[in-house]
Amino acid sequence: MGTWKAAGGISADSYNGAYFQHQLARIYILVGEPEKALDQLEPLLEIPYYLSPGWLQIDPNFDPLRSNPRFQRLVAS
Repeated sequence: MGTWKAAGGISADSYNGAYFQHQLARIYILVGEPEKALDQLEPLLEIPYYLSPGWLQIDPNFDPLRSNPRFQRLVAS
């Protein structure tokens, strides 16, 4: 159960779920787990939430992911 989604994620808490998943992605970035962070971010871009590819491009919290090809594909979409 390494991802928020595996633990119920967004659907388990429709009010706070996306926020918690977003924060979990940030934690994964801080502890050096970029792939796990991206696992959290990808579903957030598929639901109504304020994160967008444009936001990911300018938010400095995501700087550690900038060179990751998976992140680059995510922000290019």
